[in-house]
Amino acid sequence: MADKLIVLADLGRLRAYRLSRDEMSTTPRLELVDDIEMVDAHGRLVDKVTDMAGRFPSGDSTNGSGMSNGERHNIALDIERRLVKQIAAGINRIVKTDNGTTWYFAAPSTINQRLLDELKPEVKNRLTKNVAADLTKIDKSELLSHF
Repeated sequence: MADKLIVLADLGRLRAYRLSRDEMSTTPRLELVDDIEMVDAHGRLVDKVTDMAGRFPSGDSTNGSGMSNGERHNIALDIERRLVKQIAAGINRIVKTDNGTTWYFAAPSTINQRLLDELKPEVKNRLTKNVAADLTKIDKSELLSHF
């Protein structure tokens, strides 16, 4: 059996394992190839935004305060889009360095298709199995039962 890659992702982490068998053992072996933690995914939003609410001139002198909260309505969505692109770039790099290797993929259903859409065609074509589940936090001994 040729070596395969198992790539697991969620918005906070990207993990890749090499699945291999040798002639001396009947059970496959999983070896961690890469483990990337997405720094932008962790922490509170208030810690990432440096502006304090109520400190922006509103241009409206009728309300007396002259300040607005200046909130960014789509900041969480922007962060999620950026994380999806970073994860897809990491997958492209990991799978591309293992030339000719087929791979399995698992990501939560909320981001699974968006990640696949961001992958390069040569990487996506080698994908053998796609599982829409978050498997990044399970023990690697349980991982093979999902594939």
